Amino acid sequence: MKKIIIIGIVVSQMLLSFSWAAGEENLPYRTISLKKLQERQDKNPNLIIIDTRGGKTFDGVMIKDAVNLPTHDIDNERLAQIVPHKDNEVVFYCTNIRCPASELAAYKANSFGYTNLYVFKEGIELWRAKRLPTNK
Repeated sequence: MKKIIIIGIVVSQMLLSFSWAAGEENLPYRTISLKKLQERQDKNPNLIIIDTRGGKTFDGVMIKDAVNLPTHDIDNERLAQIVPHKDNEVVFYCTNIRCPASELAAYKANSFGYTNLYVFKEGIELWRAKRLPTNK
């Protein structure tokens, strides 16, 4: 059992290293800065923002107009209820740059055929630190 866990950890680290080395051009999503996210919110009324936090990390406070869909709950049916078209602009975020949930969510969305995906890596922590609009 220990060998399986160790092998899993090693493979995960190798995949993360490969993704890092490959660069953003090979990822199924693009990163978006705070400034660009604010601009997109102002210019695109169809922008969909998804808070991927769940469990203890979700405190109910979200970026204004975001919907909560924890990464572990994302499947094709649930995502289709929130994102009507596969080419809609979708921004995923979680807590902060150390949280992988938003990136995992983007990978899942891409596997269901969604193509216009962004990840706001700095997440709700930066949003709140800048005192930007939230749902509460």
